[in-house]
Amino acid sequence: MTGTYEHALDTKSRLSMPSRLREELGDTFHLAMGADECLTIYPQILKNVKVADKAVAQADPDVQAAVAEVAAKLGDSGRILVRESGTEPKIRVMVEAESVALCQETVDYVVETIKRKGYAV
Repeated sequence: MTGTYEHALDTKSRLSMPSRLREELGDTFHLAMGADECLTIYPQILKNVKVADKAVAQADPDVQAAVAEVAAKLGDSGRILVRESGTEPKIRVMVEAESVALCQETVDYVVETIKRKGYAV
């Protein structure tokens, strides 16, 4: 998805996205300023995993290895964030990447690792 789209910010500093782009990106995405001073759009997927012990699940070496593997796979073209919920017994797994398919694949990989290790309830 490349091209030039010129849009102005509204009075609340919001940017409107063409419907074709919204359909391709889904409900949640991240805009970032690239090195070439162009905006880069990253789709985003967030999954919550209910766990018995947040700290133990997140500290597990296999879970950490899965997160590191995803981070390496994404490189400079995306990011992964895994954190404990501050209010619920959940681990939040969020990925922003070049495509929705890559987001889904990598989020699912980490979530399945958490489940496979027996932390999900």
